Amino acid sequence: MPAFALPYGLGFHPWFPRSAGTTLEANAARVWLEDKRHLPIGVAPVADYPAWNFSRASLLPRSWVNNAFDGWDRRARITRPEDRIAISLTASSALDVFILYSPSQDADFFCFEPVSHSVDAHHGEGLTPLEHGATLSANMRLDRSPIA
Repeated sequence: MPAFALPYGLGFHPWFPRSAGTTLEANAARVWLEDKRHLPIGVAPVADYPAWNFSRASLLPRSWVNNAFDGWDRRARITRPEDRIAISLTASSALDVFILYSPSQDADFFCFEPVSHSVDAHHGEGLTPLEHGATLSANMRLDRSPIA
């Protein structure tokens, strides 16, 4: 059987506790907009969506968010003042997109997911074709620190 390249992507999909005071800092240039099926329909500057602009520590959006962001520096900071902790996240260069998911302000969790590609990349762009025996790797680091 002849060998051929197949498309691959990588990502981490951690869930974090969410409370009313949880903030996120993750500087991105663009956000992928989604349709009713939660599939991407285009890209817009984050500046056009202030509730999704995390260039400075900001509260998480009050309503549904399930969007990919690109043009980020692969660093993020999640702060939980009521627990007096902060989580710093650093992702390797292969993870040039992050997905932010939270169903609402009432949810007790949210997801911050560094990935190598946008949503639905099998029907678009962003996956890496690998020949038989080739590899792809990425890493993510989480550091916890106390806050005053």
